[in-house]
Amino acid sequence: MFKSTVSSRVSHIYAFSFCFTVLVVGASLASVRSDSAANTTVVESRIYRDGVCSRVSPVLENRIGFGDYAMQGEWPWHGAMFVVEDYKCGCSLISEWFVLTAGHCVFNPETNYKFDLKRLRVVLGLLTLNEYQSHTREHKVKEIRVHPMFETGNHKHDIALLLLATAVEFNQQIHPIEVDFSKPPWIEKVAGNLGTVVGWGLTDADKVSNELMVAEMPIVRYAECIESDPHLFGLLVHGGMYCAGARNGTSVCNGDSGGGMYIFQNNGWILRGVVSFAAIRDGTNLCNLYSYAAFTNVPYYTEWIQSQMQEHQRKLTDSMPEQNNITGKADPDTKPRSSIKETTTATATIQESDPFTPQPIKIPPSECLQHYDETITVEYGSSISLLCRHSFNGQEQSVHWFREDRYLRLLNLSNEVDFAGSVVHDILTLRHVEASHSGRYFCRVQLPNENVTDNRVISVVGVVPRFEPKADKPAYMKFVNYLMQGYFSLEVTFKADREDGVLFYRSDEWGQEMMMLALVNCSLEFNLLTNKDAVRRVDSGAETVKLGQWHTVEIHCHLGRCYFALDDRIQAMFEENLFVSNSTIENFYLGGIPHRNGSGFTGCISQMVLNDNRFYLRKEAVETQLVSQCDHCMVNPCQNGGVCVEMMASSGFHCMCPDGFTGRTCSNRGERCTALACVESICRDFENGFRCACSPERTGKHCQETNVLSGDAISFRYFGYAKYVINIETNFNIHIQFSFRNLGDGMIVAHILEDNSGSGNFLALVIDRGMIELRFSLDLDVNVSILKSSVPLHPNSWYTAAAGYQKGSVYFQLNDEPTLTESISKNLFSHHRDHFLYLGGLDDSVPQYRIPGKFSDKATDFDGCLKELKISNQTIDVTKSFLYARNVENCK
Repeated sequence: MFKSTVSSRVSHIYAFSFCFTVLVVGASLASVRSDSAANTTVVESRIYRDGVCSRVSPVLENRIGFGDYAMQGEWPWHGAMFVVEDYKCGCSLISEWFVLTAGHCVFNPETNYKFDLKRLRVVLGLLTLNEYQSHTREHKVKEIRVHPMFETGNHKHDIALLLLATAVEFNQQIHPIEVDFSKPPWIEKVAGNLGTVVGWGLTDADKVSNELMVAEMPIVRYAECIESDPHLFGLLVHGGMYCAGARNGTSVCNGDSGGGMYIFQNNGWILRGVVSFAAIRDGTNLCNLYSYAAFTNVPYYTEWIQSQMQEHQRKLTDSMPEQNNITGKADPDTKPRSSIKETTTATATIQESDPFTPQPIKIPPSECLQHYDETITVEYGSSISLLCRHSFNGQEQSVHWFREDRYLRLLNLSNEVDFAGSVVHDILTLRHVEASHSGRYFCRVQLPNENVTDNRVISVVGVVPRFEPKADKPAYMKFVNYLMQGYFSLEVTFKADREDGVLFYRSDEWGQEMMMLALVNCSLEFNLLTNKDAVRRVDSGAETVKLGQWHTVEIHCHLGRCYFALDDRIQAMFEENLFVSNSTIENFYLGGIPHRNGSGFTGCISQMVLNDNRFYLRKEAVETQLVSQCDHCMVNPCQNGGVCVEMMASSGFHCMCPDGFTGRTCSNRGERCTALACVESICRDFENGFRCACSPERTGKHCQETNVLSGDAISFRYFGYAKYVINIETNFNIHIQFSFRNLGDGMIVAHILEDNSGSGNFLALVIDRGMIELRFSLDLDVNVSILKSSVPLHPNSWYTAAAGYQKGSVYFQLNDEPTLTESISKNLFSHHRDHFLYLGGLDDSVPQYRIPGKFSDKATDFDGCLKELKISNQTIDVTKSFLYARNVENCK
């Protein structure tokens, strides 16, 4: 365990055990190979989470880099295990009857059989291997108790207990160490702390140390360990193991197996780990001191260790009850520290006067440790490991990790391409986390008599970029792409802290400006270089941006027709053929323009959707300047225990609500969406609860019932609609009968779109404020025309609505009431062309519906029945001819 000068490549692993007579033997996994080179020159080693809190200091490196000789009486629980006269492994005394060691230490590596009990002996109070002192004690071994799940050739569950043939008599030089039985056993809670290891393993000269040596090693997180060598640690490390080391030449080595890692805690030492394995140098069976070493995680095996000690104590009590009471033998379940107060005090006195004695470990700041609570906050770009919490009794039959996808379906991550390499038994490692990693995760453990589920919520912070320009330097993010001509759409969500600045800028590969979207004195301006080399300027008019609040601006152009909207309200519609460029590369900038001082936007931008492609801003930017993190989840806007998750969305965040609460900020009581809320269907959360989008073949609140549509009428429930394609061959007209169950404002009976871009002709029948109205607009007209009936409507009554275009006017009639008309300059819809007809509600996947001004301020879904539908005098079978429908039933 000394600093090594060997430069080599790691090829496999080695269990740190050997015999004197044969220099290197042991349970080596030679079949496990690693293609990653070992770092032979280590400048600095991160020991806390992501290296953001601290790094190994030069003082620490000097202190552990060359190791120290152990002092007499410093480690009174550390022992040596011999096979006849050959030293084999280290071990730790944990009671008067038991020593703890590694499972592979008790097997002959040549035969894979356990060593003969008659050949084993444990020596305690030993400082020098070949020199016994007056206080040294030797014990024969009565039983070898290996963990039932340990297999030779595999280092999982690498732990064993040796039951001594005679009880140990404690003194100042020999007494047990307290076992770390802490719960939960997650190593992440102590990652960054230093553990002390002692042993007689190989030194830097690859020679056996006759003297007991001491070294300190930082405990590392699972993610850091696995990332250092995925081909080695990724295959073997699980919740019952952890890694330690600084990879600076100080590590455990051959002969240190079975020895303990000891942590100073609460003014005393505890046993946290057992030396198991690490990588070895290529072409040798010798350890690689520049690799992490793996340790058996002792608290993981609490139940097994305690059950073995309790079983032995029962046998003692049953066989010799009177003698046990007279001699006052120690109960194996009694914590050793409480039984050796006098010895501990004496040891403390030695420590105070001895500068070479390890000092109490300084706990790093709490923010440096990744605590494994139900809710975990992870910084963007960092890595994290989740451990499955279960009973750890060695009886688990299978362990699987799941997560909810965007549709709340449970995905088995072992089968997902993006996650398959992340799952190792009970550990799920997420590397370089992004916004998409936020969500709910589940670990399911199958036990003989039950299944146990462990739930987690991960919130990734630092997803949304913040732009902070300086006086002489703008802040920006650069993206490179190429857009097809003839269609353009842009959606940007932002929160501004200053009245002026460039939000979006587009140029060709020669740097020629093509378009720019900017804030000018809190108003939005869109400048477009046309194909006539003129600049077309469109602004938001009287609508202004409020500083410190989230806003979304949209620009859509299709076949020369464009609209410009702010927060779902159309500000302008115009016709313009987009500037056509011969460039094969186009550059897009968010937040500012390079080399143009004063152009910088100050604030946060949560999303950019360009030609319907959502960009992952932090991930896809090819260049950034003066961009930091927005951190708008730092003050949690979610109520009732909701978890704030940064999202590339209109508000910049999303609240993951606990059971019993729903709504945008979890402020309302109600059921929220879960993975099992909707059978074979999509679930959506609303302010007052969830709704399932049942396919036409299913019905019920949870889509749990079979549905067969028939007849000439169709019934809609909330969150329902049916989509049809219609061809208008003559002048347009629509005729439909309707009846509703519950009256609401903005209920959509039917609507027709000329195209999905939102800039074509439009018509809708809407029930609002107890009456029905016809709403329509033509081409690029921002204003919506309304023809409104004066007849009050009543639930469960049938009404007939008729509307259309005739002789230069749009007409609308309810039942036999007088016809309402409005003159227009052209036909409402083009002839001989397909149009989209929707009954009952909105298809929220269509961009058109981001502009609800064409409906009403509170557009809602229809709750009722529709029948006898005719379009341009052609009868439409409402229950059979739709392209797609959801939440529809037979009308009863």
